[in-house]
Amino acid sequence: MTERDATDIYLDEDQFEGQAELEGQAEIEHWREAARRRAEEETRRAARQRRRLMLISGAVALALVLGLVGWKVYSASRAKSADEVALGGKRASVLFQLRAPDGGAAASVVVMHDRAASSGGMLAIPGDLGIDIPGEGVVPFSEALIIAGESLTRDALADLLGATIHGSFTFDPATFQAVVDRLGGVEMPIERAIVIDGETVVEPDPDGGVVRLRGAELLAYAVNEVPGETAADAAERFGAVVRAFLDRIPAQFEATANLFTALGVVGSGTMPSDQLAAILAGAAGDLRAETLTLGTLPVSADGLGALDPIAAAPVVRRVLGGTVQGLSTDGTPRVLVQFGISEEGARNAIRAEVLNSGYRYVDGGELPDALSSPRPTTTITAFGRNGQEAARNLAIAMNMDPSSVKLGEGEGVADVLVVLGADFEYRVLPNSDESPEAGIEAESGAETADTPAGYR
Repeated sequence: MTERDATDIYLDEDQFEGQAELEGQAEIEHWREAARRRAEEETRRAARQRRRLMLISGAVALALVLGLVGWKVYSASRAKSADEVALGGKRASVLFQLRAPDGGAAASVVVMHDRAASSGGMLAIPGDLGIDIPGEGVVPFSEALIIAGESLTRDALADLLGATIHGSFTFDPATFQAVVDRLGGVEMPIERAIVIDGETVVEPDPDGGVVRLRGAELLAYAVNEVPGETAADAAERFGAVVRAFLDRIPAQFEATANLFTALGVVGSGTMPSDQLAAILAGAAGDLRAETLTLGTLPVSADGLGALDPIAAAPVVRRVLGGTVQGLSTDGTPRVLVQFGISEEGARNAIRAEVLNSGYRYVDGGELPDALSSPRPTTTITAFGRNGQEAARNLAIAMNMDPSSVKLGEGEGVADVLVVLGADFEYRVLPNSDESPEAGIEAESGAETADTPAGYR
């Protein structure tokens, strides 16, 4: 190869390297241009997204404004009326009582109005019903006002029935008479002559029709004792009196509230007069619409006033409707205890068993034959799913076979019903009403000839 040839080859390689450099720069420019175009496209895309978001946000804001305006218009159209405010909710009930001269209750009913269901109920309460007053034990319902006052009386009845009673209102005789007279009296059929101060003032209609009664006459018919009449009969009669009273009460809340205001009706219970007016006016409307359910609480007819829980459950639920508490699903089960034996030590012991098991104790009083013919065996009846579990646990705590638990039909007034018999084994509690010596002997496990049967 000549020198020229070698020089030619060298120059060709140099040219090649220059060409490669030029091509590399062109490719770099190409990628730069592509990157610039992508950046511009991303910028345009982001701008479009921002515009879309602004449009969407504006539409949402507009929808919210329109919705708020619509809600305000709807709310204004659905503003609560005066009777809704006074009633205090969808439904409310009151323990309506007449005060006796001795300060007790001459007669009592629970009146309920359910605005949501456009219905109501009235449950007459026999005066001999036994209710458990904390610190006092079981007392006749007619005496509870004297012993415990309005609030505790109402709460004890609500506890026994398993229902919500929102307040109580006790009329003194003079105020009740004044209200009836202001209404122009009432019209109702009566079964016997009405006597005031030894004088017959009203005779029954011979054809069984209605007669008009003024305030004093209606009061006498409501509270005067009738020879041979049971407490349940008297309660049913007072229920008829209140029904006739409601038939004259205006169904409009404002009219009834104005009536009570004009007469200075303030009561001595735990419910303001405007709420009482809302309940009674609502119940009056229910009566006219034939949606007011009437009933009398079933109790024993022997004067001892023991609640009949099996018969009472459907009556309470039918009459008081939505105010009745459902059987416990996640709350504390209620255990109603009735006594087929007459032993104070047993009462204290079973109360402790129920409370220590984590359940709510409700005293149902002694059964009519508890003293004369004690029940030989204890029975436990469960209502509802939670009632079954609570009943079995309680049976174990009472040293009973859990398989002996019975299943009640329907829903009871409590989750568990216990009827205590002579087979209930217990120990006398040191702080019970029994003698201190008996309590000490029981705690030590000793038994003596003086220890009552069944004490351990």
